[in-house]
Amino acid sequence: MDTIYLLITVFIYGITITVTPGPNNFMLLSSGLNFGIRKSLPHCFGIWTGNIIMLTSAALGLAVLFTDYPAIHYLLKILSSAFLLYLSWKFGTTAPKSLNCNNVRSKPLNFFQACLFQWVNPKAWIFSVTSITVFIPSDNNVLRVTLMVVSVLVVTMIISTFIWLTGGFYLEKIFKTPKQQKIFNICLGIILALTVIPILFVNVR
Repeated sequence: MDTIYLLITVFIYGITITVTPGPNNFMLLSSGLNFGIRKSLPHCFGIWTGNIIMLTSAALGLAVLFTDYPAIHYLLKILSSAFLLYLSWKFGTTAPKSLNCNNVRSKPLNFFQACLFQWVNPKAWIFSVTSITVFIPSDNNVLRVTLMVVSVLVVTMIISTFIWLTGGFYLEKIFKTPKQQKIFNICLGIILALTVIPILFVNVR
């Protein structure tokens, strides 16, 4: 496959997958609104790092475990569903930014939380496994192609995260009052909770 064609294809695929709504993007939207861009940067770095590790793991064949041991896939569904429901409650009950100066409990995800979340994020698994399956050859130049594919996908992740994060930041200009911000947080928490439903029908194989 021609290198330029491969890179363009991977970029289009990566943007399409990463920029579409999902748990990470909903949380970044909320984080941008409630905490601002600077305080949310560790969240971004955690997402990128977690996905890089997962892409590398998938390239090394870790995804085969889901086929050989379905119980691992089932456990992933349970953990991801439980954690997403917890996060939906957390974001739904986040104090509005204007009322958050003395609320030390309300804070964005840190680097390690965001990184570990990728391992129970079904969309992240689909992204990693599909990327490796579709774009990485099984015959030669595996290492070189893997490095190129992962590098391009990282670029698409960076673009996507900042689109959603800055989008949330500028939403503050629309939702100006604490009441409006609170309603937005509740609605976003409900939407995040609803992402649990597709998990029951997702097969990462």
